[in-house]
Amino acid sequence: EEEPRNSASEFSALIRIITNAIATEAIIALGNLSPSCIDPQQVPLEDILVRSFGSVRQACIYMVDKHPQLFKEHIKPLCELFKASGDLQSCYIRSAAVSTLACMSRRGLADNVVDIVSSQGYLIASNHPYYVVEAAVRILSIVPPESVTPQAKQQIFDLLNHRSHRVTVAVIDAFGFFGEQMITNDAHMKQFAYCLRHPDSEIRSATQNALERLKKRVDGEISLTTGVESLLVGFVSSQEYFERLAAVHLLKFYGTRAMIKNHEIISVLLVDPTPCVRIEILRALRDFIADSELYKLLSPAFVDIMEQKEVRGIADNQVLRETYRLLRCDSDVASDVAKYAQQSLNLYFEDIQVKKQAVLLLALIDDLGNDNVQSLVDMLKTNDAKILTEVANVFARAGLPLVRLIPKMFGYLKGEHPTVKRKLLRFVAPFKEQVKDEYVQLYHHIITMTTDTDSIVRKKAAELLTMVACSLPTDLPDGLTNTVTNAIIEALVEINLDRNSFVRREAAVSLSEIGTFQPQFIPLIHKKLLKVDDDPFSNILIWRLFSFRWGTLIEKQSKLNTKP
Repeated sequence: EEEPRNSASEFSALIRIITNAIATEAIIALGNLSPSCIDPQQVPLEDILVRSFGSVRQACIYMVDKHPQLFKEHIKPLCELFKASGDLQSCYIRSAAVSTLACMSRRGLADNVVDIVSSQGYLIASNHPYYVVEAAVRILSIVPPESVTPQAKQQIFDLLNHRSHRVTVAVIDAFGFFGEQMITNDAHMKQFAYCLRHPDSEIRSATQNALERLKKRVDGEISLTTGVESLLVGFVSSQEYFERLAAVHLLKFYGTRAMIKNHEIISVLLVDPTPCVRIEILRALRDFIADSELYKLLSPAFVDIMEQKEVRGIADNQVLRETYRLLRCDSDVASDVAKYAQQSLNLYFEDIQVKKQAVLLLALIDDLGNDNVQSLVDMLKTNDAKILTEVANVFARAGLPLVRLIPKMFGYLKGEHPTVKRKLLRFVAPFKEQVKDEYVQLYHHIITMTTDTDSIVRKKAAELLTMVACSLPTDLPDGLTNTVTNAIIEALVEINLDRNSFVRREAAVSLSEIGTFQPQFIPLIHKKLLKVDDDPFSNILIWRLFSFRWGTLIEKQSKLNTKP
């Protein structure tokens, strides 16, 4: 035990060496010793934080984090470091003091930290410069919320109207972590909500973030107090747009009941002359639109937005886009407005961002159909790579309702870049089993895909034709089954001579699959192959493929022998 004690003394001596690297390693080594070997009186904690630089301070904080109880008596001297001033270095000193106290508070000394900060007057504006008060508030916002006493909370709240905006922001941030009791206090909540209309954007933003954190800490619905309700009315009637935005954030904080009670205010905000206010209220309603009563009260305002006949600008398009984005948050609501989404999607000159949201809304309720094919294809006809990527992502999110239409869409994709077609084909694989029945009815569209200029499309068409041929319902009349299968075999035989080897291989695999699944068509496949090629089985791979898969040895034949 004596040897570690000597080592601790040596490390403590090394800390005082000016060289940062040596001091850093000495502090790290000292922190790794057992608590019984460390004499906190030999560690000049405050002196290190004042006179050293980054790495030494960081090592010191780590040491305190490991042995917080040893440095319990240093809490008050550390608080005195809040008063450091004079140059840029003082900011780092205050930051280091706050970090050290935060480590202590999270290791069982939170009550001690709160008691000293509160009792020593660090939260009284008249006693200290703004930077001391700010540091004190910051440390109390970091400690566990249950350790902050009612007295300390009241002292912090009294600083809300401090002349320094930095202190005000710190107070607002702090109440976002432990201000639940303030919600039921009408006077306090009104004063706090008033910060939403502050001319300084940083204070407004801090208040919005604090309200979001408070809402997460409260279970259930929050009751709207009388004072805040009167403040809400004043916000809406203001000439300043950010005050009307403050009304939006308050409504979002108080939730469904408050929105239903003040639905007339929301209707006014939905037609606000400033687009950002309209967009913000639409976004705020996303979490609450599923409430049938609220939707019923607001639906006339939504219809007015969707039925707007006048020429729209960019901002109006953004509002309409957000309207569809809101209304697709609930399937029942989406069904109610589907006809407006259909109109927007099929309108040729509609903004692409509006169309994207209309597609997602219609896909949610499975309302994409044949009437939308041309409009969906038009969305892909763009030279803007960014928009093409966005549309492709929307189609991927649309899922099954859109995948059902892909074979029909290829009929309209004439001369489009292969990348566009390949993007569409990637969406098929995850829904292959679900679209079998639909693709059986669209087999002639898939056959048309075998003549596409892109080899990837032709290869995928062969794969889909196999799926169709092997998925024909058993209750179909024999004549219809023969008609469909004959057409598929003829298309596959044609691309069995394709110039691309991958397409030829896929065609051969597809024919072998059909012959395996429906052996009665093997003679027809033989006949079709011999009609288009003198010796189609001269390729050893095809010969082995057909022979092994069908279990029938294919003999070499001449084209003349096949004639009747």
